[in-house]
Amino acid sequence: MVRDFYGKPFSDETKLKLELFRGYIREWIPVFFTQYTSGKQNYKRINIFDYFAGSGRDASGFPGSPLIVVDELKNYCEVNTRLKNSTVKVFLFFYDSDPKKINELDKNIDRIECKQGCCHIKVDTKPFEEALSDSITVLENQEAANLVIMDQFGISNVTPEVVSILARIETTDILFFIPSSYLRRFKENQQFLKRQNIDRSKLGEVGHSQIHRFIYNHYRTMIPSDAKYYMAPFSIKKGGNIHGILFGSRSLFGLDKFLKVCWNLDPTTGEANYDIDDDHIRSGQLSLFPDLNVTTKERFFINSLINMLRTRSVNNHQLYQFVLERGYTPKIASAILRGLQKKGVVDAFQISNQRPARRGAFYITWDNYSKYPPRVLLRLLEP
Repeated sequence: MVRDFYGKPFSDETKLKLELFRGYIREWIPVFFTQYTSGKQNYKRINIFDYFAGSGRDASGFPGSPLIVVDELKNYCEVNTRLKNSTVKVFLFFYDSDPKKINELDKNIDRIECKQGCCHIKVDTKPFEEALSDSITVLENQEAANLVIMDQFGISNVTPEVVSILARIETTDILFFIPSSYLRRFKENQQFLKRQNIDRSKLGEVGHSQIHRFIYNHYRTMIPSDAKYYMAPFSIKKGGNIHGILFGSRSLFGLDKFLKVCWNLDPTTGEANYDIDDDHIRSGQLSLFPDLNVTTKERFFINSLINMLRTRSVNNHQLYQFVLERGYTPKIASAILRGLQKKGVVDAFQISNQRPARRGAFYITWDNYSKYPPRVLLRLLEP
């Protein structure tokens, strides 16, 4: 299966997956690679792990995840010489169980890598379980920021247990691909379902288009209750199959960055390359009634927000987290909030004096969340 995958051009769906990978890597690198204006740098090294690296490119030369990582680092260093913190060391770890693929990958990296010697690259033949086990000590380095890519070809390797292990490690973001439709193919295999810790009866209740959301919710519930962790999905339809990406991070900023990439790829729901909720809005089938021309996801977001505000007001810090955990970027959520404010449903009030805040100012950004105390309260105005 792996040989066929790299032995022919990638499909459009695979390219979409890789575009998402590239987009997040491009957002991720500057966060830990830039010299802060204060001169303070929290992390002394960056570790990027790709545990299913393959040969690095398809038959037509289109780059896979390891070459995307190398290319994005090279581009960042060339364009941002003045911003780059030269004290940060970068370590790239590329693994695959196939020696032939690793040999090809080594040659492909050599053709494009930066020759400045800033990045230390390790390419090795190891099965996933062994490679992950060997990486734990490096991942747990308190002075390091980690990005873990797990672009598996099946669904047997990256289990909820694996994600739970990674979820406990500080400053470690994960991107992993899951061929979610495989769950249906193997739903009669009790050993397989046990490894994934999935109840077959629940699996049978899931609609086809929702299968990756089901996987996302399943993995999310498997995270230890004492681990502060954020996740988000992106579903990809290929023919009759639904696969997708799962993202995980202990940082709201990481979730913010990931969702930004998702909404750039899918401006309708930020979640799929198809009409995941059968809303018809993507195809332009709009209703004569404007209030009906919103997605199922947006209606759920608005209803959840109103129900929460019926019990309590929320400050902009709480609102920022609420927005991200429901799969919205602050920019898009702010547009929805302005619409609700215009209709007289909600309004924002300054915490300092309880007066109405500037129209449309909700302060739901990472800078407002991380650098400043809460500034406004959002309240429900309707009866």
